[in-house]
Amino acid sequence: MTLPGWLDPVLRGAEIAARQVYWRSPGLRRALRRVRSSSPRRGTGPIAVEIDELRAALRRAGVARDGLLMVHNSLDKLILRAGGEELIGYAAAARLIEELRGLLGPGGTLVMPTHPLYPDDPGFMHDKRDLVLAYNPRRTPCRVGLLGEAFRRSKGVVRSRHPLSSLAATGPMAAELLHGNLDESEPLPHGIRSGYYRFCQAGGLAVSINTSLLQALSIAHVAEEVRDEAWPVRNFFYRRRFMVRGDGGDREWVVRERHPIFARNVSLGQLRRDLLRERLLVETDRAGFRIDHADAKGVLTYMLRRNEGGTYPFYGLPHRGGPSTETP
Repeated sequence: MTLPGWLDPVLRGAEIAARQVYWRSPGLRRALRRVRSSSPRRGTGPIAVEIDELRAALRRAGVARDGLLMVHNSLDKLILRAGGEELIGYAAAARLIEELRGLLGPGGTLVMPTHPLYPDDPGFMHDKRDLVLAYNPRRTPCRVGLLGEAFRRSKGVVRSRHPLSSLAATGPMAAELLHGNLDESEPLPHGIRSGYYRFCQAGGLAVSINTSLLQALSIAHVAEEVRDEAWPVRNFFYRRRFMVRGDGGDREWVVRERHPIFARNVSLGQLRRDLLRERLLVETDRAGFRIDHADAKGVLTYMLRRNEGGTYPFYGLPHRGGPSTETP
């Protein structure tokens, strides 16, 4: 159900206030993690889905032959039933990848986020400008789920060289999407040289299977990053260094990303309500099995229009030239 617009300021204010408290309180975050890990949650058991049912649901979401598709998934809550077997874990991931490739056909391009897992990373809210991590596109594991990890290891899949929010792809458009995403310009992970931006420009379809698409929607970061220096918040992006493995060996690169303190000011709830109203995001839940989908180009176009002259969907941030934000 889409909520009336007059509720937006109240809900948005409550969300931003909760984010401020949560991200400023390491002790609170630790306590909440302990509670979540120790308390069984209702309705969180795995969902068993017939492969034919999944295939039909993906087609209803717009997955079509020769298309351009980005997939997010939560395999830990999914059991695939196929040919009388119940598949879980890596077997389910391999079967799902096979199914997605079959739906797209040889003329389609399949894309998945494969954000790298760095064992030496101190955590999300830490300033990492003095840390140098090592990224190998062929070897560094993925931290955003088993499906992404299985996909990056699959035959014919290539992975971007940018060491943040890396993207893996296979199909006719793979090289075009990932070409030149790491260069001397200190590129942003979702900026104008990224596969995410090119995916949006090409009119790709973003789909989530058994998880909220809005919570995993990497293309939502494109709108502020393509504006880059025109983004009106001081110190919004900061520099980081990585050793990246290439054909000629390891080389240090400087890239940029949004500073983590600004996670306090983003309203995902506001963004979700707006995208649902505009029918750019569709959320579907049938008997506990969920498939969401979004028009990537439409989402980017809408967000760029909304943040023109502002910082949507970030709130409470002073513009350049006004009072300074906290020094990151």
